[in-house]
Amino acid sequence: MLRAAAGWMVAGMACGALGCAAEPTAPSVVESVLAIDANCIVHAEDNGPAVGLYDVGGMHTDVEGATASGCGNPYMVALRLNAHLAPAILDEYATREGCGPGPLQVQGVRVELRDATGSPLDFGSTDLPNPFEAVTTHNHAVGAPSREGYLWLVALEAIPTAYARQLGAFVDDEVQVRLEVEATIRYGEPVPFEPFDYPVELCAGCLTVCMEADLHTQPGTSLDTALGGQCYAPSLGGMDDRLCVDQGC
Repeated sequence: MLRAAAGWMVAGMACGALGCAAEPTAPSVVESVLAIDANCIVHAEDNGPAVGLYDVGGMHTDVEGATASGCGNPYMVALRLNAHLAPAILDEYATREGCGPGPLQVQGVRVELRDATGSPLDFGSTDLPNPFEAVTTHNHAVGAPSREGYLWLVALEAIPTAYARQLGAFVDDEVQVRLEVEATIRYGEPVPFEPFDYPVELCAGCLTVCMEADLHTQPGTSLDTALGGQCYAPSLGGMDDRLCVDQGC
C-alpha cells in the first residue's frame, strides 16, 4: 500500500461564496509520475521514471518468462498535479486569515489505453470499456495554493488487472496510458487539466524473483539481499523497479 510522506496538509477552511473568477494564468497539468522509495513511500518532489515498466508475466503463462504464480497486481502510478487557480480565488484566500479555496476535489481520472502509435485499444467487451474511470487511492495536498500553482498528489490504478490480462500481445512492447484528471475546488469551480500521456513497457518475468531458485538455493541469501534494498510490498511488486517474489518457483 502506498504511504504518504509526513507533513502534507490539506489547506483551507470554508469562507463564503466567491463571485465570478477570472481565468487561471496557466493551464493545470500533471507534472510528473512520482518515484516510490525503498521504504515504499511516495515523495512529492521525487520524479519517477520517464517510461514505466510493468511485469505481466503472472497473468500470461503462454509467453516466455512468465510463471503462473507471479505477481498479478494492477499497474499503480502516483501523480503530482499542479492546479492553477483563478486569481480571484487566490485573492480571496489571501484576504481571509486561515481560509482558502479548500482541497482540490479529484472527481476522477479518466484513463485510455493506447498502442505505441496512440491509437485506442479495443478490448472487445462491454466489461472492459476504454476509456474508463480509474480507481484512486490517495489524494493529498502538497503545500498551500499560490500563483505558481497548487500542488497535489493522487495515486491510482492506471492499468487494472482485468485489462492487463488482455495485453499479452504487447509483452516486450509498450502501451500508452492517457490520463485526464477531472477536479473541482470548494464552491464547485472546475479545474480543467490537460491530458497526460505516459508510456509503459510490458514484460513477462523481468521483475520477478523466484523464491526457490533465487533465494532458497543460495545459502545466506535473504529476501532483503535479493531485492537489493528495493521497496517490497506485495501490492506494489512487478512494476517499475519494484520486484515481485514468486512463491511458486
